[in-house]
Amino acid sequence: MHRDDEQLALRQLYKYLGSSWFSRAWAFQEVVLPLRSGILIGISAIPLEGLYWICGMIDWIEREGVLPPPVGPDDITLSSRGRRIVPIMQRTWKSLHLPEDPQSVPYHSITQLLSSISPNMQTSVPQDRIYAFLGLNLDPRIVIEPNYRDSELEVQVCTAKAIVQGSNRLDIFECLCRAGDRDQDWPFSRRRPTWAPEFTREEHLSSFSISEALSRQPQGGSNMYPRIGKCDSKTLTVHGRRIDRIRSRIDPMERTYFDFSHYVTSAVQGCEPSQRQVPRPTAQTVLAAILAQGHCDNGLVARCFSKTELLGGILMSVVRLYLDRIETKSGVNKEVVTFQCWEELQEVISSLYHVAYKHYLSVTDEGRMALGCTLEPGDEIWVLHGCTKPVALRPANEGTYCVQETCFLEGWMDPWGAGMVDWGEEDGVELKLV
Repeated sequence: MHRDDEQLALRQLYKYLGSSWFSRAWAFQEVVLPLRSGILIGISAIPLEGLYWICGMIDWIEREGVLPPPVGPDDITLSSRGRRIVPIMQRTWKSLHLPEDPQSVPYHSITQLLSSISPNMQTSVPQDRIYAFLGLNLDPRIVIEPNYRDSELEVQVCTAKAIVQGSNRLDIFECLCRAGDRDQDWPFSRRRPTWAPEFTREEHLSSFSISEALSRQPQGGSNMYPRIGKCDSKTLTVHGRRIDRIRSRIDPMERTYFDFSHYVTSAVQGCEPSQRQVPRPTAQTVLAAILAQGHCDNGLVARCFSKTELLGGILMSVVRLYLDRIETKSGVNKEVVTFQCWEELQEVISSLYHVAYKHYLSVTDEGRMALGCTLEPGDEIWVLHGCTKPVALRPANEGTYCVQETCFLEGWMDPWGAGMVDWGEEDGVELKLV
């Protein structure tokens, strides 16, 4: 970018951080910050080095009116996807405030805004989460205008439609994908989705100051959690929040867990989790798994979207097509789906089975699926400041948590739910709890 564009982008960022629409930390983490800042997937948990850099740049611009000389194009905080979404944010911001003079709209300074965000506050609404997923997609052909008048389901349908039409494929979520015949026993492997940032680099991990009461410890003003041992629950509460709990492991021999028709029926009928015998993924979660990496006929889904059919109905059609082997009760013309489509669908379902069998897939209280060979029922999932991903901790006696072997949570599977899709690398290193 030219220097004038850089200055304009940072000025716009300052305004959006103070607006009512963009004062939610979740959208701030997932849309605006660059890949290298190592944004934590979670609520109000952004590595300090990224925030310090942004604060410094904005403060300098407010004082001097220009960018500092040492800053070059490679140091600009906004990523390419952030710059692409700036016009959308600008129009949304103006539509909400509708001021005659944009400069007359009061907004907090970035320091006040960030200090007002606490781990206990809700920082996003479902529409924000969906639009942020769209912002993570690096394909410039996929464009959508945020519309908060639409319901969550309507936003899902419009977003999915934009992705399908813009990319001409169904690569919505790459939560499962093929990686070649590495060996006969394990033909499927996980990898990071192409549209998702990289969260696992060492430079993204940082220490942070703790409260005044805890800063009197001999170590000084920061606390480093050990790789093994125990950590105090009070300290954990200061630095993060518990977001979920492992309920049970999935038995791959238990067909109930892989009966997609039952999942979809429960989700579409709006069954509450308390009414189900076991936690089940949402309809959108199953859709993401089945349609991952384009495992479906694009023409069929495009026709469904063109008729503004609800996402749940689309999913029901796809699953019924697979389970009923294109029987007449599916209500879909057999000619629109090829035999190769069925083979690919079966491979996706088979890969789910292999993941559960090889990597101990567990179900949480919130209905997520969590990967981790050391996870046990009762383990708690925490979001901690400075960590690159949520971590699993095992409760011990007297208000402490065991760190050994439980802090590495391999991945989530909840694309449209309360958490993001985040698959750990095959040879991932245990996280530093800092």
